[in-house]
Amino acid sequence: KREVEVDEDPAEVKTEGDGEPKKEVKKKTKTVVEKYWDWELTNETQPIWLRTPKEVSTEEYNEFYKKTFNEYLDPLASSHFTTEGEVEFRSILYVPATKKEDITDRKTKNIRLYVKRVFISDDFDGELFPRYLSFVKGVVDSNDLPLNVSREILQESRIVRIMRKRLVRKAFDMILGISCSENRDDYEAFWENYGKFLKLGCMEDKENHKRIAPLLRFFSSQSNEELISLDEYVESMKPEQKAIYYIAGDSLSSAKNAPFLEKLNEMGYEVLLLIDPMDEVSLTNLNSYKDKSFVDISKEDLDLGMHVNIRTLFLNILLLLTELNFENRSCGAYSILM
Repeated sequence: KREVEVDEDPAEVKTEGDGEPKKEVKKKTKTVVEKYWDWELTNETQPIWLRTPKEVSTEEYNEFYKKTFNEYLDPLASSHFTTEGEVEFRSILYVPATKKEDITDRKTKNIRLYVKRVFISDDFDGELFPRYLSFVKGVVDSNDLPLNVSREILQESRIVRIMRKRLVRKAFDMILGISCSENRDDYEAFWENYGKFLKLGCMEDKENHKRIAPLLRFFSSQSNEELISLDEYVESMKPEQKAIYYIAGDSLSSAKNAPFLEKLNEMGYEVLLLIDPMDEVSLTNLNSYKDKSFVDISKEDLDLGMHVNIRTLFLNILLLLTELNFENRSCGAYSILM
């Protein structure tokens, strides 16, 4: 509020012509109310995905994740990146610690799409990620999409196809990082929650088989009930072994006691034990790994008898020659047999 001067009413002003001397009149004032708008910026912080990764702490990433997606546990992993070039966008992706039960649910609302920092929708998961990666959560902010983007535009957009490829690649890098953790329990927790999703990827995404295969885990005849990777299996293969052997069973116990295992155990060959219905389908779709084909040892056409007989014959001859103290002949026989 403030006081302002008000002009006198002309009818009340007396002049010298009225016969009376002019009196000095004080100007009247009155109080008026004036409104002023004073804008104050209450939030000066940038959206977290617009900041550089070096500026953001792990605690800030976790706090943003919990608030945005209404989670109570810290994520297993996160990835913050910017893509520039023919397509420009920023993103933060997370692998949740909580299990996603429904592998077929496409409407997860796990990806929040922004265009030029304006929130557009969280209903476009299927356009930005394949179904088997629907457990991944995050935000994607594009500078190239229109603000009036729709599902039809996303499905036909070349920009979205490029974005999808790069998002999928970053998601795999994030999962691979968990698998390479020094703490083996980290990936075991991930596999317990999302192993079925990656197996589904073997069936639905042939283009990314090379990225999915190293992330798969299986029981084996030599792993003492611990899950192993295909890389670990290949590293422990015998020099003469040409294939990756497996057998399917209803349970770990039944697979370990399968009669087909006996010959391979004698030869020291490791066998993958597939106890989940999706395991065998996954390997069938992969077909091979690092030039090693997958072979079901329960098939009738599996021929291991000759290898066993030769090995047994070789050991018997060596034993006989040793007993007869024919060392030179033993070496010669060894050379011939090899």
